[in-house]
Amino acid sequence: FSSSSHYNSLYDNILRFNNKMGGQGAIYSYTSTNITLINNTISDNYYHGINLRDATGSVILNNVISNNANNGLYLRDLDNQFELIRIENNTITDNDLNGIYDTSHGKQNYRQNLISNNNRSGINCSNLDFGNIIYNTFSNNTEFGVKLDSSNNLIIHHNNFINNNGGGVQCNDSGLNNYWNDTNFRGNY
Repeated sequence: FSSSSHYNSLYDNILRFNNKMGGQGAIYSYTSTNITLINNTISDNYYHGINLRDATGSVILNNVISNNANNGLYLRDLDNQFELIRIENNTITDNDLNGIYDTSHGKQNYRQNLISNNNRSGINCSNLDFGNIIYNTFSNNTEFGVKLDSSNNLIIHHNNFINNNGGGVQCNDSGLNNYWNDTNFRGNY
C-alpha cells in the first residue's frame, strides 16, 4: 500500500473494510485471489475506482463507488470459469465512463446494485461468459443500462431500467444465448 498516493495494490486475501479512499489513486489488484472489499467509499479518483485484473474469488459488497475519472469498477482477465465473482449491494454512480466495465471472460454475479448517472453504460460487458445480472436498478446512465458486447450465456432478470439512454432503448445485447427472463418468464421492468 502507498497511503500517500492512495493507489492500492492488494494481493492474496487482503481485506479492506470501512475505508474512504480518494484523491489520485484507486484499488488495483493484479493476479490475486479472494479479494474482499466491503463497506468502502471509493470516489474522486483519477483512474478507475476499483481495477481487478486476474483476481479470482473476489467479493465486492456494500461499497459506494462514485465520481471516478474512468470506470467505477473495471474487471479484466479473470478467466474464472468456476469461481463466481460477487458484486452485490453497491452504489455505483457518477463515473466518467461506465459504472462497471467487464472484459474479464469470467463468471460474475451482479445482484442488487444501484447503478446510475454514469457517462456511458451502467454495466458494459465485453466477452463475458456466463453470469447473472439480477435485481439491480439502472437509472439515468448516458448510454444503456446494460450493454452486452459478444457476451454469452448470461441471465438478466428482475432489473429496473429507468431513463437510461435519454429514455430510449435501455439495453443493447449483441451476444448469444442470453436470457432476459427467469424460469417463470418474469423479466425486467
